Amino acid sequence: MSPVLCRHDQPHLDAIAAHSVDWCGRDLDVVQWAKTPSGAEHHAWIDESGGSVIRLTPGRRARNGHTAVVDLVASPDAPTVDLLRVVTGFADQWTALERLELAVPADHAVIASALGLDFVVEVRQDDRYGGGRDGLVLGRLRPGFRPRAPAPAPSWPNRESVQPPPLPPWRFRPIEVHDAEAIRSLSVEPTVLFGTLQSPSSGVDFYADRNLKPRPGDFSGVLDIGGEVAGMGGLHPSGVGGVRILGMAVAHAWQGRGVGRHLLGMLLDAARSLATRRVELNVFEDNSRAIALYESAGFRVEGARRYDAIRAGGHATSLDMALIEPSS
Repeated sequence: MSPVLCRHDQPHLDAIAAHSVDWCGRDLDVVQWAKTPSGAEHHAWIDESGGSVIRLTPGRRARNGHTAVVDLVASPDAPTVDLLRVVTGFADQWTALERLELAVPADHAVIASALGLDFVVEVRQDDRYGGGRDGLVLGRLRPGFRPRAPAPAPSWPNRESVQPPPLPPWRFRPIEVHDAEAIRSLSVEPTVLFGTLQSPSSGVDFYADRNLKPRPGDFSGVLDIGGEVAGMGGLHPSGVGGVRILGMAVAHAWQGRGVGRHLLGMLLDAARSLATRRVELNVFEDNSRAIALYESAGFRVEGARRYDAIRAGGHATSLDMALIEPSS
């Protein structure tokens, strides 16, 4: 059995950290894995040789707490099946986790070990790591897992034949303190809850803290139409150079009026100005309106993450979509 990661393994982590980009395609702060956050449980293991390390991170949102991300940093020729067996055994025997997710370069030797432990390839990410190096997302469902079907989608607004007038002006601007209440109201509307991971129980303080203290490299803002927050969106760092994750939402009152297309165009303009070579996003497989919008902008589906979210009392599957080298 691979030992649990402890502080005395720090010298090994220092050595492994230098190879995280080459070995797993992403810049991971492996050195922090031995430090247990205050008030949080920590799940990480290191192999007996000290040459590879693995971490299990359950979802932090109410709607994806049943799933966990497996981060692995191991040289392409390192034995990894023991580390993966420890993680899957821990998840099955000691947690309520129903889904594990592992993202690695498509040429990594760990894939064979993962397939032998009931992971399946769900997504193939075109050129995610640059230089023609694709990425894979592998998912594993708990043995015996039985998904629940979510309730039907809420009613969508009817599309209007007349677009909003040019005045008052459309403006994408940074999020400000006074926007917290409007963002909260937008985020808990039924059609927005349907298409995102927002929770109806989150209050204004949550949205203020989340949006006014962005992570390094975040680009986000609100679409202001005549002083009203009609939508919000952002481009978020992925840990891979030149790759950003797009997220957006449109207020119910403005849906079906071209606002989503306008907001998406603004975000893609920003992506180009930030020298982004790949934009990726996640959308529920039954959100046909959003999928059609993204496809019209050049995004294509790369695969499906099975039952990775809770929605309306059931398990929902999301699609990964990507746009390579967004052009004007």
